[in-house]
Amino acid sequence: MNYVFMTDASCDLTQKQVDEVGVRVLPMEFQIEDKCYLHYPDCRMMKLDEFYEIIREGAYPKTSQINFESFKTYFEQYLKAGKDILYTGIPTGLSGTYNTCMIAVEELREKYPKRKIIVIDSGCDSAGLGYLVYLAGKKYKEGMDIEELAAYIEETKKHVAHWFIVDDLDQLKRGGRISGVAATFGKALQIKPLISCDETGKLINAGKIRGKSNVTSTLVKYVKRDGENLKKSIKKRSRVCARKFRSVTSVPSSALTSDPECSPSSSTERETPWHKYSHSKKPTRPSRLFCLRQSLLK
Repeated sequence: MNYVFMTDASCDLTQKQVDEVGVRVLPMEFQIEDKCYLHYPDCRMMKLDEFYEIIREGAYPKTSQINFESFKTYFEQYLKAGKDILYTGIPTGLSGTYNTCMIAVEELREKYPKRKIIVIDSGCDSAGLGYLVYLAGKKYKEGMDIEELAAYIEETKKHVAHWFIVDDLDQLKRGGRISGVAATFGKALQIKPLISCDETGKLINAGKIRGKSNVTSTLVKYVKRDGENLKKSIKKRSRVCARKFRSVTSVPSSALTSDPECSPSSSTERETPWHKYSHSKKPTRPSRLFCLRQSLLK
């Protein structure tokens, strides 16, 4: 293969999945109590169980985007070897990583004018990005050329839907996404924010779910609404991000209130179209591909 396919560690793929499709993964930095770590697919610097246990004990981790020098170092080793590069990673809606990457790429294009460097804003994150990268990686393994794979990613990313629930409202409070008062009342009333993403990957508060008993049925409801041919594909496709999914065989009526501004205690179930969540134009309706993520924080 005359090019390398790259992503970053926000894809949440395991080392086994990375090895299976041959994608190179750039580590991402995080800090806990003034100590810095790099997150790799094999979790070599800190295992996931340890990470979440530290959070449960009250630590507050902070993340950092991949910096300019790191992009130069990671990319240049392949450019020197005569390889082209295709990279897609954490979206612009969640991080400045993409913009930093583009600054490094402009400099490298001048230094290596004969090499191709293609960078794609994925619009996806976590298991959604992992699924996109995994599917693209299979095409990469099959020998698809760099332009064809870039076009495949650009098209496929439009069909990945993200729906997830945040269990720990304190994390949203610390990140400045909700007020302290909202977090306190939310925990008291057992309110779970239903969150999705727009086409840039920016998080959108799509609704509120009251009570843990309604979480699974609500998530499955949106999978059924936004997916196509799920009966044939759900078992096969969910294996890729199985740790992020919750599957059930029946879908009872849920107490979902899709309008984030209405009372969380309302029993009226409403449908909210995609365009209400988006900050710009209405994105393509997700089909076939889906991704649900439920926070591990409890």
